[in-house]
Amino acid sequence: QDGSDLYLSTGAPPCAKFNGVLKPLGSETFKPGEVAVIAQGLMDEEQKLEFQRELEMNLAVSMAGIGRFRINIFMQRNEVSIVARNIKLDIPRFEDLFLPPVLLDVIMEKRGLVLFVGATGSGKST
Repeated sequence: QDGSDLYLSTGAPPCAKFNGVLKPLGSETFKPGEVAVIAQGLMDEEQKLEFQRELEMNLAVSMAGIGRFRINIFMQRNEVSIVARNIKLDIPRFEDLFLPPVLLDVIMEKRGLVLFVGATGSGKST
């Protein structure tokens, strides 16, 4: 399925966000320490040391044949939690985005600054 975010937290089942709606991927919840084991498998030794110091780690992971993910590992209620965001590999064509034609003129300007702002998951990267 085409989910955007994966959430792993102790005491909750794995959940994913589909079209902005968070849905559980099963009913079995993570037990204490289980998410930490997953996190340890994602980090190299240097990242593990930084996580021990900062209690947070941001990294990118590429999995051949699966995709690219931006991962945030953090502490929540004294347990490790993970949020992984799917980074789309395909770049959509301008026509497929159904944006106002005036934007095509704006992005072709030689000078200037264009800001795309909005909430997380609202499509800024797209």
